[in-house]
Amino acid sequence: MAHEYVASREAYERTTQIMSSKVSIPVSERYNATYGAKDIHHALTALAVSNGYAESGMSKLALDAPTSDVPSGSWVRDAVESVEEAEMRAMVEDALQSTVDEVRRFGVLRMPVMAALDKHKMPRQDGDTDRGHLTRGKHERGTTIYETYGSVQCVEEGMRAQVACEHVGLFDENSELVVKLLTKARLEGVRVSLLLLDREFFSCK
Repeated sequence: MAHEYVASREAYERTTQIMSSKVSIPVSERYNATYGAKDIHHALTALAVSNGYAESGMSKLALDAPTSDVPSGSWVRDAVESVEEAEMRAMVEDALQSTVDEVRRFGVLRMPVMAALDKHKMPRQDGDTDRGHLTRGKHERGTTIYETYGSVQCVEEGMRAQVACEHVGLFDENSELVVKLLTKARLEGVRVSLLLLDREFFSCK
């Protein structure tokens, strides 16, 4: 399992490098600042992997990490909230593009691949339902309000990579989401030989 750990660590660090160069989140640059740009991106990558909230996710990381020098959830949240949503989305899309380019450098995605299309519901605690993209659903993790994303990921063994992501609007149909994501994947030069879909897509046009 050692080689898997090394590969995961390398991918984690490379993701942090890409995010640091493409996603600019203002943090203190003073010489005596406790945390900096690398720390915010390490924290965000860890939260993305665990699908956790800032406070609970960073508290868990502080217990699991080999070092006790882990920023607080409030520090992470305050740093992210200083960036406008539209600007953040544009930067993250640029980072995804760079990740696909990086994967392609290793010869991945040259041939048609098996891919999976999924929808990801992210629980939201702020209660803001007037922004055109938040929906209601079953009670989970203390809320019934969700933000939804769709993604296409290469699921070939040894070639896992996300190649497209789309914000799902309040009135978006599943059929529209499939078209948008496959179009994005194709524009990235990714050819799909077999597309795996969740059950909720079986009845779409």
